Amino acid sequence: MGEGPEIGAAVQLTDAILSVLEQIQASPESANTKVRAFGRLIEDQRSALHAHGIASFADFQELCSNAARSEALERLAAAEAAWRQTLGSLEVEANREVQRQLQPGDTAPGFVLPERGGKELSLHDLLDAHHRGVLLIWLRHYG
Repeated sequence: MGEGPEIGAAVQLTDAILSVLEQIQASPESANTKVRAFGRLIEDQRSALHAHGIASFADFQELCSNAARSEALERLAAAEAAWRQTLGSLEVEANREVQRQLQPGDTAPGFVLPERGGKELSLHDLLDAHHRGVLLIWLRHYG
């Protein structure tokens, strides 16, 4: 019996994870900058699944749970464990980095974020549009 699509996707995902881990290890940047490298794995995962005809990560997980034990799946599990460990270490390091905290009444620093259409929108633009305030939420979703 031949290998299923989950094996090819697992190999591609493992390569993507290991590539990011190598990039992080070689980087002289701060932990806050290094952790951003994990963001590309979201698109890498989607691409790997699509390339192997797998519609969703849930489908991939189901295929993997039903697959026979394989070196590719074991390598992926090891890469994912290294990913979690590295992310945890970076979070600890980032939390130690000294950063000025805003106090009530402080003026927020300016920033620019991309909109869905590719146009950039700044905090200044939002406030100039007569909004009374802006609520920013950062979601931790790297692994």
